[in-house]
Amino acid sequence: MPWATLASMAWRNVRRHTRRSVLTALAMAIAVTVVSAIMVLTEGMYGQMRAVIIDQNLGHLQLHHPDYPGRRQMYDALDDVEGVLARIEVLEGVQGAAPRLFGQALLGSDKRTEGAQLMGIDPAREARMRAMADRVSSGAWLSDAPEHQIAIGVDLAKRLTVGVGDELVAVTQAADGSLGNDLYTVVGLVRTGIPALDRGGAFVHREDL
Repeated sequence: MPWATLASMAWRNVRRHTRRSVLTALAMAIAVTVVSAIMVLTEGMYGQMRAVIIDQNLGHLQLHHPDYPGRRQMYDALDDVEGVLARIEVLEGVQGAAPRLFGQALLGSDKRTEGAQLMGIDPAREARMRAMADRVSSGAWLSDAPEHQIAIGVDLAKRLTVGVGDELVAVTQAADGSLGNDLYTVVGLVRTGIPALDRGGAFVHREDL
């Protein structure tokens, strides 16, 4: 059947039942609008997840000591970290590389104590990859030099009832295996958008850790 005949028959069918045609067109328009809105929201959600998880936390690539993923002990660290970083940073397409140490500690204020994950970072190197300083909701970010400063999640700060300028005692295992403690000054409260970090994360200079 010629296309002209099909088009003519279709047009007559549309005109014959105007109400049905209008309802059908309206239903299709509503469906397309809803689906488009869902797709836009989903794309935005994935983009936000990527920004939070990759850009602010995990990065695109991680290198670990072979035993660290299973045991998650701070002593399972890479050897010659500076040499590893130097080899990575010269690779094409690499924006930056930064070392991190992770350790568990008990943080105590003059009122309360809370368990937290200490993250020892190199602030200068971190700045090349992610704008963590932009996530500081109060106070300032860590200085490039180790000065016994600490930036903690906003929810953790509420539980500890501390603010910028207050002091926290960190109690954890020392390098020789004994019980160690150190005193840090709160320089900033951080809102990362990652609930686990906002509730129990604390950033310190890796040399201090």
